[in-house]
Amino acid sequence: MILSISSKNPLSHLDLVYNRIYLTQNYLGYRIMKILLLGGEGFIGRNIAETLPGNFRYYSLGRSPSPFRSNGDNFIKTDIYTDVIGESFDVYVHLINNDPGRELFLIKNINPDAHVILFSSAVIYANPSSEYAKRKQLLERVYSEHCKKLTVLRLFNVYGRYQIPHRQGSLVANILYNHINNVPIEINDMNAERDFMFAADIAKYIESIIENSLYGIYDLATGHMYPLKKLCAVMQKAMSLRLNIVELKQTADSSCPHASRIVPCNVQNCSLESGLEKTFDFFRKNNEILKELLS
Repeated sequence: MILSISSKNPLSHLDLVYNRIYLTQNYLGYRIMKILLLGGEGFIGRNIAETLPGNFRYYSLGRSPSPFRSNGDNFIKTDIYTDVIGESFDVYVHLINNDPGRELFLIKNINPDAHVILFSSAVIYANPSSEYAKRKQLLERVYSEHCKKLTVLRLFNVYGRYQIPHRQGSLVANILYNHINNVPIEINDMNAERDFMFAADIAKYIESIIENSLYGIYDLATGHMYPLKKLCAVMQKAMSLRLNIVELKQTADSSCPHASRIVPCNVQNCSLESGLEKTFDFFRKNNEILKELLS
């Protein structure tokens, strides 16, 4: 379902659509939690919406719907930095990479008693002096000062369905997209190590974090480091690929830290082989759409 709101048309009326559902649930003694995905049309948001179980009712806010969206959630077209959200939610999942200076308007729209899950980045460890890392650090600080129930998740290397190639952190997407389109795959350092997490697994962590009221700052990672040459070898073996790799032998930006404070959730992560196969299948089926998005 696609809906729209503006500063003159707040979100509060949307619950009328589900009022009968909520009344039935309350009568039976249980209630579906309401989750708002801020930036839910992006790569990670689409994976969360697709994978979260049915005991959550979730909405996705953004300026335009994803070309890959499913029917699992309701898209609400809005500018969250100018429009009043109006409705109160149990959980806010913040997936937007934006200027922290714009966040104060958004924070005022957030239910002060709600659980906020803020996505950050492991670049804070790897390159803390970079502008991107400074922006993430400031965002964490802003939300820690305003939210009573805050979970910060520092992402390492996430891959999976719905990822757009040639954007920050899109190594696996770049390899698969270039292979499918017969473009040489340039890699700086094949010995560089990374911690790879399949994006669909993130929803499992979100579910556990919400159900266990887990607050604090954590690393969202598997705890297993893979050299890029092993990643490519797994791709070639699992999917019978012959990758045209050009190693640039540039090691200046190849460092990646080990996750030191992994989210304490009992989650079974997808194997690297299985995750890569599912990702490759998505890229094969959606190559034309991806080409259009990159044009």
